[in-house]
Amino acid sequence: MRYLFGNLLTRYAPASLNRGENDGNEQLIQQILWHNEPHTTISPFSIRWKIRYEFQEKGQKLYAKWDDNKQTHITQSESHNPQEYIDDDLMGFMTTEAAKSNQKGTSNARRGALGTNRAISLTPYDGTKFTYYKSGEKNNLSIHSTNVHNTWYQYCFALDSKHLVNPSRIFNVIDAFINLSQVGGHYNDSLFDFSPESMVLRWTSDSFPRFLYCFELDENQEVIAPKLMEQVEAGDIEPQELWIGGEITKRLNIENSHCYRGIKATAKNLKEVITKDLEPSKEKKTNQKPRGRIKKK
Repeated sequence: MRYLFGNLLTRYAPASLNRGENDGNEQLIQQILWHNEPHTTISPFSIRWKIRYEFQEKGQKLYAKWDDNKQTHITQSESHNPQEYIDDDLMGFMTTEAAKSNQKGTSNARRGALGTNRAISLTPYDGTKFTYYKSGEKNNLSIHSTNVHNTWYQYCFALDSKHLVNPSRIFNVIDAFINLSQVGGHYNDSLFDFSPESMVLRWTSDSFPRFLYCFELDENQEVIAPKLMEQVEAGDIEPQELWIGGEITKRLNIENSHCYRGIKATAKNLKEVITKDLEPSKEKKTNQKPRGRIKKK
């Protein structure tokens, strides 16, 4: 097996992840048209920023570390090294040098093994905003407002384990996603827990995920995953390739899949299976002829 795919769903909470965007005195929240209705969204770059920061918090070696005081990434070396630095291995890099007289320009690039996509709210955005008034003498900055959306967010990732220089880093990715906290970097002014309440992971040799953004709400505002069920019933996804964890297991239990009520228990079992799959195969000496003993006269 080569690929790990994931679809994760946060808990329900008020979000105002505005990424520092403003329209006059109004702090905005990013929006996207999803199924012909406005939904709020969080960029994949925000998710990747936080994944990298989780690695930093766990003491992993990084090519670029975040400096909270300077509010920027500080490179730790003059050259990239995917063997040494986890961010170079998982997220890739590209450096270029402009052309000089009698010399062509050069580039050094590595495609990242980890791909992420933007988080999208499970419910349409109703336009809720809070307005604040500055005390004291009034001017054109005395009134300001912030967009807020009470919702869940679902987001997804894909990881090509064969592209990793160090395949064991797949475990760092799993740990980072199940423990993801605030997303949005230094622009994030709201505490929104991005660790999953529900998740579906797929460990497979199939290079296509086939189930991303599979969560939706039923008429009782309960989270369901009918599209995932359809893919399994159609034979496009083998149930034994699925690890389903969290709140969704109360309503989703696919026969022969790996279902656990806890997120951490789901991740633990998957990591045990991946560990076995990543072990070097032991070649059996099947064609070797047995050696006879030489008799002395």
